[in-house]
Amino acid sequence: MTTSSGTEALGDAKSSSIFERSLVGLPADPETLRALHGRVPLHLVSGMPEDELTAVLAQRGLTPFFASVAGAPKHKREVFRRILDVGGLAAEEALALGDSTTEFEAARDLGIPFFAIVAEGTPDFFPPDVPRLDDLSGFPALVAR
Repeated sequence: MTTSSGTEALGDAKSSSIFERSLVGLPADPETLRALHGRVPLHLVSGMPEDELTAVLAQRGLTPFFASVAGAPKHKREVFRRILDVGGLAAEEALALGDSTTEFEAARDLGIPFFAIVAEGTPDFFPPDVPRLDDLSGFPALVAR
């Protein structure tokens, strides 16, 4: 599900990850977040206004899963760059997951590898060479590799 309030997380492929999805449909169920928590720092970056984003996370009890949270009006590329800098990570040590071209372009501009999240039955606007996942349910296994 792609909406104007998509979200994503960013970090080191071995010690953090990026993902992006609409909080309306909560793409990553708490079980997926629990499976990743403590294994990889998750950074949530969203087009949703930051105050709304933090309120939704708090309401759903999801705040503890994220090392940082950033929402609009911040620009995704700038936030990704800050997360890399603060984490002392090279772009190739990070991984981005997202469901819109906004985070794909931000990741590409910075050289961060990217996985598209394209739910079954939704439009796919990503270039053909971009790896895809239907949802985040299999992501913990990917990180374990």
